[in-house]
Amino acid sequence: MVPRRHAVVIGAGLTGLLAAKVLTEAFTWVTVLEREQVTGGADALDRLPDGRRVCVLAPLFGDLVEQLLPGFMDLLRAQGAAAGDILSDVRWYLGGQPLRQRETGLTGLSVSQAFLEGVLRRVLLQCPGVGIVDSCDVTGLMATADGRRVTGVRVHPCGEREQGVDADLVVDASGEASHLAWLTRLGVAPPRPDTVHLGVSEVVRRYRLPVGVLEGDLAVVVAPTCAVPRSGCLVREERGRWALSLGSLVGDLPRLGDDRSLLRFAGGLAAGDIREVLGEAEPLGEPAFPYVSGRVCFRYGSARGLPSGLLLMGLGCVHGDLVGSRAATVAALEALVLREFLGAGGTVSGYRFHHRAWRLRDRIFARTHAYIPRFSVTLRHLPLSLRLRHRLLDRVVQAAVCDAEAALRLLGAYGLVRW
Repeated sequence: MVPRRHAVVIGAGLTGLLAAKVLTEAFTWVTVLEREQVTGGADALDRLPDGRRVCVLAPLFGDLVEQLLPGFMDLLRAQGAAAGDILSDVRWYLGGQPLRQRETGLTGLSVSQAFLEGVLRRVLLQCPGVGIVDSCDVTGLMATADGRRVTGVRVHPCGEREQGVDADLVVDASGEASHLAWLTRLGVAPPRPDTVHLGVSEVVRRYRLPVGVLEGDLAVVVAPTCAVPRSGCLVREERGRWALSLGSLVGDLPRLGDDRSLLRFAGGLAAGDIREVLGEAEPLGEPAFPYVSGRVCFRYGSARGLPSGLLLMGLGCVHGDLVGSRAATVAALEALVLREFLGAGGTVSGYRFHHRAWRLRDRIFARTHAYIPRFSVTLRHLPLSLRLRHRLLDRVVQAAVCDAEAALRLLGAYGLVRW
């Protein structure tokens, strides 16, 4: 039986932290390596582009993460996360029209990415045998002479010389950038790609708004349409602040640092709720461009010959993720799959793990491709059934405008709730 003494996780984002929590159940020591500085609290993460992203934790994420960390959603609320009903307290605009609101009993939380990861990191550090090393760049993998087993990682800590770190299992949750190059050096053939052409540019700005704004609602979410290829999301967060996220499918973002340009851009959204309240807003800090999502994802479940001792997580493209909810859900889902494989004992097969993770992810999110503006997505492997569903988009949205039950089902298809 392969020893389970030391596991290394590359990346201290949400995916890496949840994976590390699962690994503590099977390994004596778990080390999380992060290139950026993350130990300075939420304020330090706020300075990073990804840390400033808007993140609405949907009920589906809550269901999954409670299996990993019982009481975690209550802990977030106790530490200041904003909460509300996913349908009655959120104004959803799809196709330029508002979904019918009603109480569902399904609670969502809204936080910044920095706040979420900060709370999770503190919970993780309370587990015995866990260490988080930040400002540490991972430069490559260590492997046996034949390249068939990964035995650790090469790291370059800030201000120190490059060194090796031995590990019985390496979980790479750092994102897509490094995976392909590292595996190519080990002689692994490239896996099958899924090409996603979204090109969604996003700018995020924090504000302080008067108490009672939006009649107490938690958020306003305005999806892009074919006629108006702009998206907007205004969400109440921790510390009594609000986060504004503006996106464009055609690259016409407002000028960075120009609040009047932000107001003009918000005025061009398919619904006017966001523009109406920004006139009373007090800007906090500086705006940031967190990401541009137009990328290629590799299905490692289709690649045989992966070396043992290595698992890759955080690989899924999440299309049209207006409020950051589905990326968080994928992270929790992958962590549960990891727990399933570790609980089986023996060596964790990378091929079987990746194949299982992709199948479960596709089962939850396969419907969502039908609810993205038709012009914005090109998938090489989009099934015929999903292409046909695109044609039903207008009818589904029309029903959700008039019928709250249809609206709830639409959110289920979007990957926010179970149905």
